[in-house]
Amino acid sequence: MKTIAIAAVLAAMLAAPAQAQTAMRVTDLMPDVQAFEQKSKGLPAEAQVALFRQMIVARHPEVFQPQIVPLSGADYDAALNRRIAEILADLPRRAARMQKAHDILLASLPEYLAAFRAKFPDLGASVPVYLTLSLDSFTGEQRPVNGTFTLLLGLDSIAASDVPLDSAHLAPLVEHELFHLYHFRKIDPFRTVAAGDGMPLWFWIWAEGFATYAERVLNPGLSEQQILLSPVDLRSALAPHMPHLTRKLLGDMDSADGTLYAEFLSGDPADAARLHKGLPARSGYFIGYEIVADAARTQSLASLSSLTGPRLEALVRAELRKLAKDS
Repeated sequence: MKTIAIAAVLAAMLAAPAQAQTAMRVTDLMPDVQAFEQKSKGLPAEAQVALFRQMIVARHPEVFQPQIVPLSGADYDAALNRRIAEILADLPRRAARMQKAHDILLASLPEYLAAFRAKFPDLGASVPVYLTLSLDSFTGEQRPVNGTFTLLLGLDSIAASDVPLDSAHLAPLVEHELFHLYHFRKIDPFRTVAAGDGMPLWFWIWAEGFATYAERVLNPGLSEQQILLSPVDLRSALAPHMPHLTRKLLGDMDSADGTLYAEFLSGDPADAARLHKGLPARSGYFIGYEIVADAARTQSLASLSSLTGPRLEALVRAELRKLAKDS
């Protein structure tokens, strides 16, 4: 494991209190991945999986947990072995893009953090980051790791995506997850959720829309399509379907069903085609973005980011009704 302390930029560049100007703590799994690649050459597939478990998973068990890398099946250990085998089979195709994504992110993280703190100076004093392998679970994510909300960047998933690998195009991905981290630190949405239960659909529509809107604030030069990470113009594609989509969301707002989550918020086009009757993926991101954009006309982002519970639910419900009426 290699943990790198990246110093924050000069306080004069940031609109943040002095105590917030501390290091970004980056835990970098890439050196272990490179060592694994060298040692695993020529080994049969089963032996490669065992070596990966020894050299990667056993050294970083905190990021190979069900709440971070969710897998289907009652036997998580067996499911993890299967997923590792799938990733390793595709690793040669991804290796060059993984390395490039890693190098760009490691160099650019201080710049991303500085830009974020300039808009959101109350982010907090410490930003833990993992450059990890998500085993195709996420490109970016934020979850409690060792009790602290942590930014997780999945190099394998980024390499497999069609995101251009340069600092400008990776910035929205990182800033989206940074905003989630900022937002969840303020409201700690999971503290009242019992083990095994999930947050309701309305919360995720709000949270993903909010982070997407924050990307737009941080990157005013990018198009809406670039911010929404969609290969199609979601505004045009979804316009004829908004009455149906908003009514469906209003009816299912309180559901924590994973299938509904995938229908509206999965970035996988296959999920959209299977569950969403041919509509493009990430429709929930666009709807949430529209909700936050309208709410931000009369409230600051700081005040909106503190909303939670019944007040927030009422706002989301009112905005959905407004969208349904205006569509």
